[in-house]
Order: sequence, then structure tokens, then C-alpha cells
Amino acid sequence: ESTIDLPYWDGYIAGGKGDFSHGHAPIFAPPGPFDLYTVKAGGMEITKVAGDWLEGKFYFTAMLQSDHTKKIEVTNGFFRVRKKGR
Repeated sequence: ESTIDLPYWDGYIAGGKGDFSHGHAPIFAPPGPFDLYTVKAGGMEITKVAGDWLEGKFYFTAMLQSDHTKKIEVTNGFFRVRKKGR
């Protein structure tokens, strides 16, 4: 099981998009022994805002910091979360 910690910005609206190549990238920890991966490409889109909830989709490419030839592609990611502070 992997852990993905997506970035959060106040003011999300449906249709809003984030580009992970501009410094607002998720933290990614794949299953197995701890390895540090850096996300430098990808993005996410808010597809629905309803009350206190956000829904969206995401994708990214993560590179192992100690070996830039090892990468993991994450595609078709989906999330549904409660907004911060609620």
C-alpha cells in the first residue's frame, strides 16, 4: 500500500487545476522499504466541490532520489476529502 500526500490550497473550485512541476507536488512513499521519491511532473484537477467535500483526480511521475533511472508512474488517481478546517 502506497501513501500519497496531495498538496492543499485554499480556494479550490470545481475545474481548478494544479501543476506539480511548479513546486506544489505530493509526497509519495511506495510500499516496501523507505525510499525517498521526488515528484517533478504531473497534476491534479478538482472535479467536484460539494459542501465541505472536494473530489478530484491526479497523476504524476515520481523519481527515486538516489537513482534517477528508477521511476514510478501514478495514473488515474482519485480522491474525496473533507476541506481543511471543517
